[in-house]
Amino acid sequence: MYANNLNKVSWEGAERGVRARGTATLGVGALKAVATLRLWLRRSQQRAALRAALPRDAAFFHDIGVSRASVYNEAGKWFWQA
Repeated sequence: MYANNLNKVSWEGAERGVRARGTATLGVGALKAVATLRLWLRRSQQRAALRAALPRDAAFFHDIGVSRASVYNEAGKWFWQA
């Protein structure tokens, strides 16, 4: 339910305090915070998928030219690390 509300947030008119696509009026700072949280969530999900895929798809990573060490390195990062 909460994730659906995040998708409704828009940058349109944020500078003027115009009502966003959601139900509340959000300022630029709040919109940037929401965008950052969404980015962190996406990174967390992608890295969890990498960790789950590595043992069973090691040949796939080898085929696309990505070393096992670089996959472990990326999967081991915290969600706030780029």
